[in-house]
Amino acid sequence: MTKKEKAKKHFDEAIKAYNRKDYNATRNNFEKAIRYNPNDAKAYNSLALVLATYFKEYEKAKQYFEKALGINPDFADIYYNFAVLLVEHFQKYEKAKQYFEKAIKINPNNTEVYYNIADLLENHFQEYEKAKQYYEKAIKINPNNSKTYYNFAILLVEHFKDYKKAKQYYEKAIEINPNNVKAYNNLALLLENHFQEYEKAKQYYEKAIELNPNLIIAYKNLANLLEKYFQDKNEEKSLKSPMLISGDLKPEKQLKDKIDSISIKNFKIFKNLTVKFTKGINIILAKNGFGKTSFLQALTLANTDDKNSIKDFKSFLSFGSEKADIVLQRNNKALEVTVDEYKKKTLNKYILESPQVCLSYGVNIFTKYEQYNYDGIINDLITGTGKLHHTESIFSDFSLNFFDPLIILNKLSDYMGDKAVLSIRDFIISKINQLIPEYEIIAKDVNKTHYFRDKNTNADGLTTKNLSEGYRSNIILLTDIIIRIISLRKKFNYENLESLFNNVSGIILIDEFDRHLHPLWQKVYLKNLKSVLKNMQFVLTTHNPVAILGRKYGEVQEFYFDKEDNLIKSMVLPETETLDAGIILLKHFGLDSILSIDLQNKIDRFYEIKTKDEISKDEQTELSKLEDEITDTYVGVNIHDYRFLIFIKFLKQRGYDTRERLRELTLTEEEMKKLEKEFENYYADK
Repeated sequence: MTKKEKAKKHFDEAIKAYNRKDYNATRNNFEKAIRYNPNDAKAYNSLALVLATYFKEYEKAKQYFEKALGINPDFADIYYNFAVLLVEHFQKYEKAKQYFEKAIKINPNNTEVYYNIADLLENHFQEYEKAKQYYEKAIKINPNNSKTYYNFAILLVEHFKDYKKAKQYYEKAIEINPNNVKAYNNLALLLENHFQEYEKAKQYYEKAIELNPNLIIAYKNLANLLEKYFQDKNEEKSLKSPMLISGDLKPEKQLKDKIDSISIKNFKIFKNLTVKFTKGINIILAKNGFGKTSFLQALTLANTDDKNSIKDFKSFLSFGSEKADIVLQRNNKALEVTVDEYKKKTLNKYILESPQVCLSYGVNIFTKYEQYNYDGIINDLITGTGKLHHTESIFSDFSLNFFDPLIILNKLSDYMGDKAVLSIRDFIISKINQLIPEYEIIAKDVNKTHYFRDKNTNADGLTTKNLSEGYRSNIILLTDIIIRIISLRKKFNYENLESLFNNVSGIILIDEFDRHLHPLWQKVYLKNLKSVLKNMQFVLTTHNPVAILGRKYGEVQEFYFDKEDNLIKSMVLPETETLDAGIILLKHFGLDSILSIDLQNKIDRFYEIKTKDEISKDEQTELSKLEDEITDTYVGVNIHDYRFLIFIKFLKQRGYDTRERLRELTLTEEEMKKLEKEFENYYADK
């Protein structure tokens, strides 16, 4: 058997494996076919398709498409498949456009190419007339493609206002594919808004619901239609019931609840810890291993339902303890919680006057991007009936269950024509843009596809994947906060989203909230977050001095180990509104110096020589060299200020080691007078 014969054998085996949906065997056989015949463009093209579609290996697929084109630059299918990959996973729209056009030039009879280039021109180049021509060409070649008629109808409605032809094309899409759910919904919307055919619109909404009982937008559209044009209010109410609209709670009652303090006993590292809270920002400082994450876990358990997905309650118990106790003080009422090795139990739930929002976030949060199921969150956003608590990540080493904001926005944009849904989308954009200083979300194609723009470089077309790790994880977190709050509007009786954000209360917990962030964003992070959620209580942990700049008394606490009591305790730190980051590092982070070790040693040595009564020749040479080196640094001005030398000499005369950090200085009245006298003499000589 020749190599080419072996290559053909494996290619045929790959096709057979593909037909029986054995994609691993498909891949293996295509790879073997290439190994035996490295000049088979068709095998490279097929392997690239399999890698992109079933293994999500987009970069490798791209390389194989390039290899295939290098072997056969006149293969239309390669250009088409490569163009689709470039659009969907690399956002290379100009190159994709060129490849679609090349595919058409080689083979002008492929309907899919016309359909895809029309979609590209509409959504990424705003070339609506040309897109229209390509849709017409696609229909001419294949008049039996439901998808083409459906997308063409959307183009005609949004950009040509040709409602009559759009109506015909929606009807044609349904005729070809009677299960095209979105076509029923869109046709009903068109009939309602532009033809006043309300009875027919009602029938099409009902058909869409029959085909897909989970299509919330169809319920919503039908309920609105019934409310406006039909008298059957009972039917309208039954349609709204899947959305769980609640009207029992008064907003003013919901806004009272704030956590005053928490007491924790026998929970992990905490034998007996009490922490008091301000009603706004609360930041916890602690060294590694002092329980920052454990503290947030205890606080989360006290603020959430007893029913949860936690399996290992035993890990919450201090060594040798059979149970842990948590007492949460809220509005001078004590909520008592116990945790044993099997469960968590709230002893007196009745003291809660209203539902409490609790969003709790661990350190490592990620998204699966397009591989994640977005149906649930889209439903929650549209209906406003989401869950009060989202806390899984604080109990995990890492979490993949977060959403790409751009995908959410693009999915909401699918509901073109529904002003309520689009207003939710636009509100999400405005809030994210309000919270992120370096980027903004923009829509390139009449609000249908969204991207990030770098404000510093003006680079646009950026996907979430293109952002740095720090920006990406924080934008994903901030997006989660925004969409979770929006999804609660029915529970809190707020239809106006701005009012909801101004008034909704609860607690948001974030572990190492400023992780990976540039100091410029660290400085504005909390300010921006608090401006968006004015009535929310925040508890956050950090290692970062910049993050606690400008904080009032009571807003920053430090966990420390009390050796006498053998306990982790908490102490409130002084306000930081008048301090700079350097002073904060020295006062609250335990540093002896904010300088590099080498520079600090040079300064210490400089003053050690300078304060001597007699200096040798070698020391004088060393002193001159040190002076030159230190003068060129930012702190060089200090060695030329004689007042520093007076103070250093004063300390040395009293037995202080000037190389050690001066943590406390107590002077007698006589010593104070002596120091004052030395400074008076200094100024008298001036």
